[in-house]
Amino acid sequence: MAFSLKNAILLIAILLVLSLTINYYVNNSKLEPSIELGILGSEGKAEKYFPYTNSTIPINTELSWTLYLSNTLPSKQNIQIRVKYADPTTPPPNTTLGEPCPIEPFYTYSVSLKENEHINIPFKFSIIGQQSDTNIKINQLTVNNQSYPMQFNYVNNTRYHLVFEVWTYDNDLNNYIFTWREGQQTFCVWNQLWFQIKIIPKINSINIWSYPDNIPLPKGGSVTVRHTVRIYADILNPFIPVNISYRFSGGPWITDVVKYEPTFNYYYIDWTIPDNATLGFYDVKVDSGVMSSTNSKKFKVEPLKPVVNYIDVWSLPDNIYIDPGGTISRGHTAHIYAGISDPVTPVNISYKLHSTSTWTAGTVAYNSEWDYFYIEWTIPDSAALGSYDVKVETGKTTMIANGRFKVQS
Repeated sequence: MAFSLKNAILLIAILLVLSLTINYYVNNSKLEPSIELGILGSEGKAEKYFPYTNSTIPINTELSWTLYLSNTLPSKQNIQIRVKYADPTTPPPNTTLGEPCPIEPFYTYSVSLKENEHINIPFKFSIIGQQSDTNIKINQLTVNNQSYPMQFNYVNNTRYHLVFEVWTYDNDLNNYIFTWREGQQTFCVWNQLWFQIKIIPKINSINIWSYPDNIPLPKGGSVTVRHTVRIYADILNPFIPVNISYRFSGGPWITDVVKYEPTFNYYYIDWTIPDNATLGFYDVKVDSGVMSSTNSKKFKVEPLKPVVNYIDVWSLPDNIYIDPGGTISRGHTAHIYAGISDPVTPVNISYKLHSTSTWTAGTVAYNSEWDYFYIEWTIPDSAALGSYDVKVETGKTTMIANGRFKVQS
């Protein structure tokens, strides 16, 4: 919106979504009829101008804006909106002197508006070009699917701006002009959008590492529950934020908080696989800006594979270790225990007379100090004499120690 330039002029630049600069020109007088030019984002509001919060425009990606144009002057106006693509060295229009941005427009939109008439003008904009890992070459700009040649090389970390100028037709000059007069006052209207172009990310690789065994997993490799998988991606020219997701193949995606590892320059999430995780193959997906990469059946979750490391017996209260095949007397307590790696609970420990087939299960407890599972059997005077076997079951793992101890009278 523009007002008189005759008195002192104040330029207020308001930055919207880190990039949109709207310029207002005001004086000490009340608001007067004029022409208004606004720029609205993808949802028809003064927000969401860019797909990313850092005002970045990926090449070959269409952005959808709307130009709001209103005429409150007391007469019909023939208007041109001239759009200019400017680098940081190109100055915006000079409001004080009434001078437009000193470059030619690449796009012009013409319209006639009656008094108190306004319109919304679709403005679908994209920057077309090619990129390498380190460079972007711009070939053309497009507006509403019309192409406009534009040859230049993008300079990294450089901000550009689109300048939108309102020009009105002067019947006396038989031409369009940037400023116009109402009585003794001079007016001009313009807007601009600041942005930067960014090289589209390249997802070089997606990998899996297993902890605490500290080994890489090949594609489709197996990892058991209770392990932690680090899902990490090597990304060239990443758009922030990076998202990393995983899912049981065919299921919903699960996204965790992504972290960055600066020493080895990768983005990652860690997932400690719970006991109740769905078993089978898992897919992995990495998203960075407009780029997305999915690896199907990247790794496989399997149940724990417990290992029974030993089955031992201790005699109480004499507190004697019983060697394999050793004897323990009636009236004593057999402390039967097992050390298990990656146990699956419940753990079952049972015993039987070697010459019979009936197992007797004890009530299993866990000794956290020495990290073993155990039962205790106080051997009654009526217990059969002879060799006893011991069986330990955990998950799908079963271990039997035949003739582990003998009961004597």
